[in-house]
Amino acid sequence: MPANEPTDRVRASDFTCSELGALVARRGALVVRTGPYGYDRLVRDQQFCERDLLTGPITVETRDDRACFAGYRCRERNYGEGRPD
Repeated sequence: MPANEPTDRVRASDFTCSELGALVARRGALVVRTGPYGYDRLVRDQQFCERDLLTGPITVETRDDRACFAGYRCRERNYGEGRPD
């Protein structure tokens, strides 16, 4: 890992969309601050989620893109209980 690469939670707004996407791809999973009080765990793919969870796309606001697709979020399955996917 490069010496200047963040090691803990990162703030999405500190990165461009491509930088954040590359960081998630390299790490596999990353906790990202998405607002003043919000965090999300972004993952590269399904293998970084628990077995009973699915991936769903997530967009975050980065330095250059208000709706940057930088990875996926692990989420519960919808078993037809009327909850949106």
